[in-house]
Amino acid sequence: MLKEVGRVNKIVEELLDLTAPRKLRLTRVNPHRILDDIIMLQKGAAGQKKISFQQNFDLSIPPFFADEELLTQLFLNLIKNAVDALETTEFPG
Repeated sequence: MLKEVGRVNKIVEELLDLTAPRKLRLTRVNPHRILDDIIMLQKGAAGQKKISFQQNFDLSIPPFFADEELLTQLFLNLIKNAVDALETTEFPG
């Protein structure tokens, strides 16, 4: 029950964030560094779960201008959603 309350609270916070748009803070960002940091954190968060992470970055993608905070949040949400989906998926065997 507490886990579900936490999930609902997070959804409400995200919705509130959407209602208060902020100005983009464009800086030169390295997507490989952002992804590497997020994956490192998610590996720790996955703990004893039987989840492995594969990193295969296209090194030809150069740094580009973006809002690092928003890009980090985007990648974090995608990776966390993938981990959550794996936790709830039953595999044969």
